Amino acid sequence: MSPKTQSPLRELCRGVWPVQDPETEERRRQQIAARIVVQNRQLAQRSLSRRRQVWWVAAAALLGSLSLLWVLERTPSALPGTASQATPASARLVAGEASLSQQGVLLPLGASPFDVSGEAPILVTRADQAAEVRLSSDTAVKVEGASEVGLDRRQTATGGFEEHVRLRAGSVALRVPKLGERGKVAVETPDSWIEVHGTQFSVRWVQQAPLAPFTEVKVKEGKVLVRSRDGASRFLGAGEEWRSSAEQPIAAVPPAAPSPIATVPPAAPPKAPAPVAVVPEPPPAVSASELAAQNRLLEGAELARKSGMPALALERLDTLMQRYPKAELAHNAHVQRFRLLWSMGRRAESMSAARQYLERYPEGFARDEAQRYASGAEGSKPGEMAP
Repeated sequence: MSPKTQSPLRELCRGVWPVQDPETEERRRQQIAARIVVQNRQLAQRSLSRRRQVWWVAAAALLGSLSLLWVLERTPSALPGTASQATPASARLVAGEASLSQQGVLLPLGASPFDVSGEAPILVTRADQAAEVRLSSDTAVKVEGASEVGLDRRQTATGGFEEHVRLRAGSVALRVPKLGERGKVAVETPDSWIEVHGTQFSVRWVQQAPLAPFTEVKVKEGKVLVRSRDGASRFLGAGEEWRSSAEQPIAAVPPAAPSPIATVPPAAPPKAPAPVAVVPEPPPAVSASELAAQNRLLEGAELARKSGMPALALERLDTLMQRYPKAELAHNAHVQRFRLLWSMGRRAESMSAARQYLERYPEGFARDEAQRYASGAEGSKPGEMAP
């Protein structure tokens, strides 16, 4: 031990220290114990406060994560290369050109998704157009030229979905992914139903007068189920084809002679009975299904004309007049026919069609107009349709 260290120790030993009495010692101990208790409480409160802060931070982080997931589930994906869809029941144009017909108005189809729920729109392509549409199920639908296609999507009671492609004219080719049990895709034509789950195939609605229209299905990959209106069904595999009819020609129905309004016999000798007017027979009763078919043909002709497909419009008018020669809508079809032929530059055929109209409907609502067409003078604007 060094001298510097020994000196303070000696001084400490020589010092006089007061003797603590027991009462003072006890108070000192109580003060020390109370201070220790206070410090322990302060430490416990600090620890609890820190734990509460950590809990609130964790709760806020969890709530923020849940809010972010909720927003992401309801916000369309905006990542590069990801297809954005406004709603599950929508479709979008990915290639080519087409138009949408809604409530009689034909508008060009843009790149934005369009709704296919409720009152389904009709997608139309002109003869020189083709388009590819992508459905919500990622099904690719290629619409060939001179086609009319209705698209709709609906939810099922089990939480799945059904997407329908309603082919009204022309042809479509589909590439359907494997959907499993979550949904199905079907193509509907006027006389057939084609259901698929994962395959490549094409469907064509063939209208070639005087043959009866029919559906043609060609399968490239996978299998499809086809059902005709008579209830018959079968599966088709890769490389197989199917047609809904035997392509029998429609029996031509000669134009019926106009019903006389009243027939007055020549002057009779004296005491002859008075002439009696001949009352025309009432038109035959028309079923709801036949009336719907007539309306579809007439509306289809108008849509085809507006879409720049006059040949298709003419086919539909001819079909209406051949199948339902005595129907009231056949009257409108005759008028539309001679107008359409004139707008197509087929003047001689238009004049002949106008004369046929006058022979069939001598008192028809378009009599004066038909007389002008029959004489070679245009009576209305080119392509104007009957009211």
